Amino acid sequence: MNGIRKFLLGDINVVDLGDGVILSKESTKTSELWHISVDGKDKKTFWVSKKNNQSKKGNYTGGKAAYLMLMEKPVYDLISSNNYYGNIYIQLGFLQAMSGHIEFKTGRLIDKYKKPLSRTDLINITKFSHNKIDKLLKDMKSNGLLEHNSEGYFISRKFIKKGAKQ
Repeated sequence: MNGIRKFLLGDINVVDLGDGVILSKESTKTSELWHISVDGKDKKTFWVSKKNNQSKKGNYTGGKAAYLMLMEKPVYDLISSNNYYGNIYIQLGFLQAMSGHIEFKTGRLIDKYKKPLSRTDLINITKFSHNKIDKLLKDMKSNGLLEHNSEGYFISRKFIKKGAKQ
């Protein structure tokens, strides 16, 4: 947990999440380029704006800058309880990597057309095998990080919130 905290605070640029998963970033003046790599191969690369450079006009936020908030205490409580299923660090990395697919205020995983992501969509996005995505989703549900119903997959708002200040 200490490594992820240091990474998010900007103290370090690389953190090993275990099982060959590495989260790294390169900084510019206004943004950061984040890389998620598995066994030395880049799986996901995306730009993250630095806080001071966010636009005043955000989508669906009433003109306020959007945010993705990781709720530190519930995450820390889950990890320190040692009562979790699977590799919790990979699950938390998956949540961060899916940040662009999280619907504002509801936490539902959606595609660019605002349609709910299916299991097949998650496989195509992550490039994970069927078995690996099934295990990941099962473990995330067991840990309370993810819920699934007829409307789609939902990230627990206890752990991650996305939207605008109300």
